[in-house]
Amino acid sequence: MLSLAIDVTRLRTALVVGPAATEHASLGRLAQLEAASSSAHADIQIFAPAPGIALAGRAGDRLIRRLPTPADLAGIRLMFIAGLDEAPSASLAAAARAAGALVNVEDRAGLCDFHMPALVRRGSLQIAITTEGRAPGLAGHIRRHLDKLFPGDWAAWLDELAGLRLLWRAEGADRGSIRRRSEAHIDRRGWLSWPRDDVSQASPAGRQATREAYDRRWSHPA
Repeated sequence: MLSLAIDVTRLRTALVVGPAATEHASLGRLAQLEAASSSAHADIQIFAPAPGIALAGRAGDRLIRRLPTPADLAGIRLMFIAGLDEAPSASLAAAARAAGALVNVEDRAGLCDFHMPALVRRGSLQIAITTEGRAPGLAGHIRRHLDKLFPGDWAAWLDELAGLRLLWRAEGADRGSIRRRSEAHIDRRGWLSWPRDDVSQASPAGRQATREAYDRRWSHPA
């Protein structure tokens, strides 16, 4: 398997929700696709013959209350299938693939062109864990562990580092220099040296106090 980060704003995507799919999982997948595109109005079509109230509400006018036909598949480049028996899943996956789409079928690794990793997301920072569909529970368990180690501050820290990178590039720094400066900044700020167990369980005020303590440490080293 080759791990890639795909810009879904450039691709038409279809989410197929069969009768056996749970609404919670379907809403989660839709939310994940929307988050990846940074838009609740991305080019996503939801095919669901019998959607739950919450899914129907979130899908809005993107919802089509049936399974896709061959005509629907034209232009679709990513398809997610859940809640169908194996035979209809295989048939739909083959038709979508023939139309030029990459296909993921929930809990049917043999029908998948790609697998969805478990994600820890902090703004634009993403940490992906995958077992290539062999043990999704393990990937989820590792994700929950990492979730405790990387507080929400990482979204702002990434923005901080990205701003510095632009500044360094404007100053004429080459790639190697930017990498070294980035690593030095991360070390100086102590982002990977936090007492994670304490921070993950602290209140927002507690996390801020800890961050300020680390800022003072690196601003006034002993």
